Amino acid sequence: MRILVYNDISLAADYRAGNVNALLSLLSWLSTQGQVTVLHTHFKRPERELPPNVDVIWRPDYLNLVVRHLRSKFGRRLPFLRYKDSRFKRRHFSRLLRGGTWDAVVVEYLDNAFLLDAAPIPPGTRRIVDLHDLMSARGDSFRSQGIVTNENLDIDLATELEAIARFDTAICLQASEAAVINEAISRRPAVVTRRNPGVPIDGFIVPAASSRDDAPLRIGFLGTTTEFNVDAARQLLGPRYESEGVEYRIAGSVCGVLPDAAALPNVRLLGRVNDLGTFYAGVDVAANLIRFGSGLKTKNVESLLFGVPVITTTVGAEGLEDFAGQGLYVADDETAWANALRELRLGDNPARNRRQLRERALAAFEPEVVFAALRRELGGFPAARSPS
Repeated sequence: MRILVYNDISLAADYRAGNVNALLSLLSWLSTQGQVTVLHTHFKRPERELPPNVDVIWRPDYLNLVVRHLRSKFGRRLPFLRYKDSRFKRRHFSRLLRGGTWDAVVVEYLDNAFLLDAAPIPPGTRRIVDLHDLMSARGDSFRSQGIVTNENLDIDLATELEAIARFDTAICLQASEAAVINEAISRRPAVVTRRNPGVPIDGFIVPAASSRDDAPLRIGFLGTTTEFNVDAARQLLGPRYESEGVEYRIAGSVCGVLPDAAALPNVRLLGRVNDLGTFYAGVDVAANLIRFGSGLKTKNVESLLFGVPVITTTVGAEGLEDFAGQGLYVADDETAWANALRELRLGDNPARNRRQLRERALAAFEPEVVFAALRRELGGFPAARSPS
């Protein structure tokens, strides 16, 4: 099987957001199905290590980046389905498409759907879009909290569904979004791949529990400086802050926008961390008090895979309902937060519980489980034929 992937998510070594983890997980699995060629147009040079049969062709579209920046600066940004469109991307995509026989074409993010018009795609080639999120729902979530974001979320659900309908398969990260799509489009194109975030978890050993009864409960948060991460960190150190019996360990670039946190006696700002295993071994619970956004929160999946229970919100629990009360605690207010901390403090044998949680998460996010529906989609489509 030969698979062509278009991607404009950064593959730079220092970029560690959830979307790149989801992409790496997909590429890793696709590489088990055949030869994968990635047309990569992000302006930063790709540095991530990929499977040997994943070939990355780097063609940075600097002009489109500048045009998008200027349009945004002067309030003339184009709508969601048009703002990334460029002759440069179409030309390089068309050359690859015409230059080989492809069993599947995968487009990362719906805002790159214009590539379907770059060149005729043969009937035997499956057209797949990796949505990551329903962007209309994401925009609604941001607006409901009065959040102004740099993301282009200028699309309504009807327009989004119309664009999705142009593809044979739409990959979703959670079942609720797939249900919305399949209810609206009679072909039911949406499949769910609740992805493993692709972090290095092999060889991780759950640490022994502290033998001290008075040891503080170590609460961890790891995040970038995106709006929802900054807000979640401020929720943790603001309305949910406790001064007794807990220690906060904050890591990632978010530390740079929390100047007042360093003055709190039980807060440790760790900055960027290179070894996730060391970070998760040093916390008892992960907190992700995210209040807006959409889609599966890979940060929470990451914590579960390291055997670390998570306290999150209703927004953060989307797509992880099967872990509710069993490693995942929902705390939308201060009372629920206090109850979750109390339950974690009084829990029996935390090290054993962490091992069980890790084993359950590893089984739930095993690639053959996660990508089962996508495998059926690829297997049920006629293979592309070479030109005679």
